[in-house]
Amino acid sequence: YCTQYSLLISGIILICISYTFASFLGLFNLKQIYCIISVFHHHLLFKPNSVLYTYCTYIRLHLTWYMIYLETRSITKQKTKKENTHSLSNQAAIHHPSTQHQPATVYKFHHKISPQLSPSLGR
Repeated sequence: YCTQYSLLISGIILICISYTFASFLGLFNLKQIYCIISVFHHHLLFKPNSVLYTYCTYIRLHLTWYMIYLETRSITKQKTKKENTHSLSNQAAIHHPSTQHQPATVYKFHHKISPQLSPSLGR
């Protein structure tokens, strides 16, 4: 029981170290680290009683959760960014008529032609 407890503590310490590394590195590098750990994990499957196997299991689980957390955070950030840029583009379109969407230009084009057409239509 005592060895399991010490293993748990050392595992938590190792997880903390991996978190600090993960915070320094980007998500892509984090994925690479995860892949390396997965490879180690699969190699250690043949020796399930080893301490390294337990470490790898801990780190793999926590890295998975951390990666999921980062992915969801980036998705929510992108959503808010999209909303902000959408409102900004609308404001830009109001201030600058040239940046408006297609229907506006079609309307302008029609408006230019219509005075020439109106006399012939009137006859």
